[in-house]
Amino acid sequence: MEFEAASPVLVTGAGNGIGRAVSLRLAAGGAAVIVTDLDGEAAEQVAHEIRTAGGDAVAYACDTADADDVERTLAQAADWRGPIRGACLNAGVGATGDVHTTELATWDRVMGVNVDGPFLMLRGLLPGMMAAGGGSIVTVSSVGAFDNAHPTSSPAYGTSKAAVIQLTRHVAARYAAHGIRANAVCPGIVRTGFAGRRIGAPAAGTPAAAAPATELKQPPLGRPAEPEELAETIAFLLSSRASYVTGHALVVHGGLSIV
Repeated sequence: MEFEAASPVLVTGAGNGIGRAVSLRLAAGGAAVIVTDLDGEAAEQVAHEIRTAGGDAVAYACDTADADDVERTLAQAADWRGPIRGACLNAGVGATGDVHTTELATWDRVMGVNVDGPFLMLRGLLPGMMAAGGGSIVTVSSVGAFDNAHPTSSPAYGTSKAAVIQLTRHVAARYAAHGIRANAVCPGIVRTGFAGRRIGAPAAGTPAAAAPATELKQPPLGRPAEPEELAETIAFLLSSRASYVTGHALVVHGGLSIV
């Protein structure tokens, strides 16, 4: 097993897409998974999948942009299997538009979920990790933090995901002495419900005609990533196999930035 027996690892935005794939992958590696999502029913469904397969999981509904909700969730989670030693901070929202067309409400919502959410989670998780002697954190940023060439790129989304990288690097630098590693993963196009609608490649179970394809730059590998491919990368970074990797922003985008 890659993870210590029943080692608790928390995943946000775990009800579908990348978060769901990460939760299932961590459970397969022996972790006890704390499945959190704004949609509590979706979180419980993922936890049920894990338990049905013989793994260990608990689900909580959590709005990561709400400080009180985060505090409550982390308190409940810490009582479940002891100190949380790993976390994948995946919850996020997207947006489209340009600076002059972006409503302030849209900007605030994206920053609230994509930046405030990881900050609030980190603020709550780090004291416990320090007391436990260390831990590993992976945040989910995006290639959108670097690449503004797409017609669908958004100032709110790209800026928020760049902020996630800087926040992650801060944690890596300031908490390394406490045995805590922090890395960011930066996906490109991933075959989730949201991305599928943008690239005309629907996620499993999504009708092909649900939305028209949007013209996006395609990676050299010629296809979007599967959520499970991101999950493998994140599981590696969370595990002891990546014991000397910290402060890194790893792009997982099929070569998108070289075309």
